[in-house]
Amino acid sequence: MDFNENPVNLNAGGDKDVCGETVAMTGTAHSYRASPNDHTGSTRYWSQVSGPGTATFAAPGSPTSGVTVNVFGVYTFRWTETNGSCIRTDDVIVDFNEYPTGISAGTSRNNCGRSAIMNGVAYSYRPDPDDHSGSTRTWAQTSGPGTSTFADPASPTTVVTVTAYGSYTYTWTEVNGACVNSSSVTINYINAPVANPGSGGDVCDYDFNLNAVLTSGTGLWTMTSGPGNATFSPDGTYPDAVVVVDQKGTYTFTWTETNSTCSSQGVIQVVFHELPEVSAGPDADLCVGDDIQLQGTGEGSFLWSYPELLDNASLQNPVATPPVTTTFTATLTDQFGCVNTDEVVITVWEKPVVSAGDDQILRYLFGTNLDADLGANETGTWSVLSGSGEFADGSNPLTEVTQLDIGRNELVWTVTNGVCPAEHDNVVIEVKDLVIPTLITPNGDDINDRFILYGIETLGKTEIAVFDRRVVRVFNSDN
Repeated sequence: MDFNENPVNLNAGGDKDVCGETVAMTGTAHSYRASPNDHTGSTRYWSQVSGPGTATFAAPGSPTSGVTVNVFGVYTFRWTETNGSCIRTDDVIVDFNEYPTGISAGTSRNNCGRSAIMNGVAYSYRPDPDDHSGSTRTWAQTSGPGTSTFADPASPTTVVTVTAYGSYTYTWTEVNGACVNSSSVTINYINAPVANPGSGGDVCDYDFNLNAVLTSGTGLWTMTSGPGNATFSPDGTYPDAVVVVDQKGTYTFTWTETNSTCSSQGVIQVVFHELPEVSAGPDADLCVGDDIQLQGTGEGSFLWSYPELLDNASLQNPVATPPVTTTFTATLTDQFGCVNTDEVVITVWEKPVVSAGDDQILRYLFGTNLDADLGANETGTWSVLSGSGEFADGSNPLTEVTQLDIGRNELVWTVTNGVCPAEHDNVVIEVKDLVIPTLITPNGDDINDRFILYGIETLGKTEIAVFDRRVVRVFNSDN
C-alpha cells in the first residue's frame, strides 16, 4: 500500500487585473515533508477553466508560469497538483484589459468665445469598437485662469465652457481596468467680437448710409446678394460707409468684424425702391371764375401746391379755382417715404370784352372799313345779322365790308377766348339812297349854298347838267 502526502498548501495566487494579454502567474506548489524539493512523485499543471478566448501557458507545470490570452476579458485558471491518489486545486481569476492606445485630446488651438467643442478621440476596443462598457473616460481641467464646465465629461467631443478668457490645458483620460492612458490639449479662449451691422431700411435712391458699430479690431462691408453691383465709399472698411448700387431692388450686406483670429458677422437688408409713379393729370383750359377738378393718379399720399387755390390740397383729385394760368405740382409720397412729383398746367382764359365799333351812316356808299376791337389771344368772326355784306377778312376786326344794301345793315362781331363763352356785339351800317338836290341858292347864307351829290362816286363816270328855272343850261360837266 502506497501512502501519499496530500498537497494541501498549494495556492493559485491572488485574483488580478492586468493590462495587456500576458501575465505571470503567482501560484505556489506544495512542499513535501520528506523533502520539500522533491516533487518527483507528484504532477502539477495550469489549466483554463473559463474565459472568452484561449490561454497559452509558457510553462504549464510552473506555479509562476506566464500565460497569454488571445482575447481580452475575464478568465479563470486552475492550479492543480496530484500526488498519487491525492489531488488538490486552486483557482484564480485574471481580468485581461485592453490598453487604450491611440487616444487623443485633439489639437491645441485658439478658440473664439468662451465655449469650445473638444475634438478628442476615444480608443476603439476589440472585438467591438463601440463597446466601452468596461472602461471609463473623462475630461479634466489641468490649468487655466478660470473654471471649466463640460456638458458631457465622458464624451471626447463635448462642449466646454469657461468662466474667464485665457489659456487652458485639458487632459483626456481613459481607464480600462488596470490600463490607464491620457492625452492633453491647450485651448486659448479669445474674447471674440460681436458684429453690430446697424440697421437696414428702405430708400428711394441708389445710395444708403450704412451704420455699423466697430467694437474692436477691423471691419469690412461686403455685398451678400442683390440684383446689381454695389460700391462702398470711401471703402468697405468704414462702418459708416455709403453704399451705392446700380440697380434698384433688395440687397443684403454683411458687416464682418475681425479681432485677432476671431471674426463675427452681422447682416442687414436694404431695399432700394423705384420712385412711385405719379401723374398730375392732363393739362386743361379754364375760363376765369370757373373751377376744375384735377385728375391726379398714383398710390400714396398726395400734396398739391397752391393750397389756397384748392378745396383740399391733400386730396388726390382736388377742385381748383385758379384766377390766372397756374402750374400745379402734385407731390406723391408712398409707403416707403419715396417722393415723386408731376405738374399740370391749368390755362385760365379771360372772358372777352367785345366791341364791334361805332354805327355808321353811308350816303349811297356800299362799303366801309369796320372798327371792332380784338384782344390778345382772342379770335373774332364777322357775320351778317340783317341786310347784306361781304367781308374781305371775316376774322379781321378792321376788315372792309362791301356789298351793303341800301338801308339798315346790322353786322355781328363775335369774339371767343379759349374755353370762355363767345361774346357778341352789333354794329349798324345804314346806307342812304342817292339824293339829287333840286335847288341851289349860293347867296352866302349857308343854306343850299353848295350842290353836293353824296355817293355819286359809286355810279362810275357821270355827267351833270344844271338848268335854271327857264330851262337854260347854266352848268355842265362830263366828269
